[in-house]
Amino acid sequence: MPDEEESPDELTIEDAAEKLSDSNTPESEIVTHIAGADLPDNMSMTVEQASKSLSDARTAEDAEAERLKADQIRKEVDELRGDKPADDQPKETKAENQPADSNDLPIHDDPDIAKALSKPKFVEAIKAYDNQVQQQVTQAVEQANDFARMSFAENFPEISNLPPQQWEGALIAMAQQEPERFKSAINSLNRVSQLQAARQQQQVQQQQREQVEFQHYAKAEDARFAELVKDEPPARLREIEAEIPEDAFGAWR
Repeated sequence: MPDEEESPDELTIEDAAEKLSDSNTPESEIVTHIAGADLPDNMSMTVEQASKSLSDARTAEDAEAERLKADQIRKEVDELRGDKPADDQPKETKAENQPADSNDLPIHDDPDIAKALSKPKFVEAIKAYDNQVQQQVTQAVEQANDFARMSFAENFPEISNLPPQQWEGALIAMAQQEPERFKSAINSLNRVSQLQAARQQQQVQQQQREQVEFQHYAKAEDARFAELVKDEPPARLREIEAEIPEDAFGAWR
């Protein structure tokens, strides 16, 4: 950093313009903070925010556990019913030079890239690599989040062992009796909140990817169903559609 110079008693026009320019933050550098989840080191949460943040983290973990349990139940029902997961469905083979589904591919003006993306094997390799990277990122975030929570529980058991509705009162008491320890607890909660926010973002992105994959699968199933019944008379087609369970084959309805 350059050495600080003493400011003159009066600014020149040039100096004033320079200071005004320096004080303007570019829009791209403006950062917002949500519920103390990504606060910088020079800012901290209030007691209420800290209590709510840790409570929200436990609530999110409980909701994720319920979602995984529901997914497992649906999987077991599908197996009993004889349905195969989307990954086990037979896929139509494509010729090496046949373009892949345009919905899966970005648009590129570069002819070499466009040619590479027209090869299904190349596209599948890219998708597999992307999925692997996403899984690694998700695992890293989850491990860091678990470590931060365990660290807080180990260092502040008098808070973490209490029911969530009692955290706020315990933090207030700590702030009055042990201000330095309270500051450390808030800093630890900041880290937990940051990692919890990152974990939730990863979950949202995963849900978005799963939704896109399901839409592609539903589109393929619609086309396959249409091909199977294309020669059926309208009356028979209505009978077939009426027999399809809405919850099991919604993509065909």
